[in-house]
Amino acid sequence: MDEAVKEQGLFDPILELYKDSVAEQDEKGYAETYKACAERFFRVVASMYAELHNKEIHFSDIEYLDGYYIFGHGTNTIVHFHVDEIPGWLFAIWWGEPKKGDSIYDQRKFVKGTFFTQYEATLNKFKPSRSAIKVEIEQVIEGDQEELDDWFGGTCCGLCDTIKFMIDEPYLAFCRDYYCYDYNIKAVSRREAKKMFNKWKKHQALEDRWQEKYDAACVKFIKENVLPLFNGGVIVDHEDVIEPRYDVRIPISQNEDLFQEIGFYEFDDLDMEDVTRQFNKMDSKFQKKAEKAGCYLSWSFRPELMVFDDDCKPDEEDIIL
Repeated sequence: MDEAVKEQGLFDPILELYKDSVAEQDEKGYAETYKACAERFFRVVASMYAELHNKEIHFSDIEYLDGYYIFGHGTNTIVHFHVDEIPGWLFAIWWGEPKKGDSIYDQRKFVKGTFFTQYEATLNKFKPSRSAIKVEIEQVIEGDQEELDDWFGGTCCGLCDTIKFMIDEPYLAFCRDYYCYDYNIKAVSRREAKKMFNKWKKHQALEDRWQEKYDAACVKFIKENVLPLFNGGVIVDHEDVIEPRYDVRIPISQNEDLFQEIGFYEFDDLDMEDVTRQFNKMDSKFQKKAEKAGCYLSWSFRPELMVFDDDCKPDEEDIIL
C-alpha cells in the first residue's frame, strides 16, 4: 500500500482488508516469482536494447509494491521504476498470476504482465487502464535462467521499440500520453507536438500558480476558522499525492468533551454549518476566478475533520504548524 494512503487516516477495517488480500495472494507462493520476472525484465531489456539500437539504457529507483491504492494484489506484483534516458516519466509493470501454457509446443508455466508509463507531471490514476503507452509482456517461468532469458529476449523487440520511440521523440510521446494521440508521426508532426508540449507547459505553470494561491487560502482558512474550535488540532499536508491535499486532525485525548469515538466527522454534523458556508463561499470564489483563467484547481480541502487516538498520530514531517 502507498505510504501516502496509509497517512490518509484509513482505519483498521480497510487496512485489514488490504492486508488480508495481500496475504491471500501470497499464500500462492508467487512473490519471489514476480520479483525474478522483474529482474529478468531489467536484465534482458537492457541487453536487447543495446543489441538492437547500439545504445544503453539504465533503470533506476526500482520499487516493489504489493497493491494499488487500497487494493491488495500480492507482494511484488507491481514494480515502479524510472528509465534514466527518459526523464520525467514514471514506468511500471503489473504482473498477472502464473498460468499453465496450453500450447502443444510449450506447456510450461508463464506470467503475463503489462508494462506502462505516464508523464509524471500529469499522472492520472497510475495503472494500465489509464495509460496510453503500454505493452503487454509475457515470460515463461519454468527452466534455467539462460533459457528463460533467451525466451523473453525473443519477445521484447516491440517493447524496445516503444522505449526508443520515447527517447527519440519526447514531444510525440507526451502527446501520445496526454492527448492519447496515435504514434503515427504523420498524424502529429514533430513541430506541432513540440508546440503542443510548450503550450501545455505554459498553461501548467499558470495553473500551478493558481493552485498555490488556493492551497494557501485553504490553510489560512483552517487556521483561522477551524483549529481555534478544538484543542491540539493540526493540519496534515499530503502534498500532491492524494486529494484533498489537506485534512484536519483532532486528538480525542484533548477533546473528550466533544467526541466519544475516533473517525471522520463532517462539519455539518458538528453544528459547524456557518464554517461550511464560509468555506464554500471562499472555495467558489477561487474556482470561478481560476475557471475564468482556464485553470482547473485540485481538491485541497473538504469541510470535515478526523478525530484520532494515540495509535493513529500523524507523522511530524507532514504537519503544518
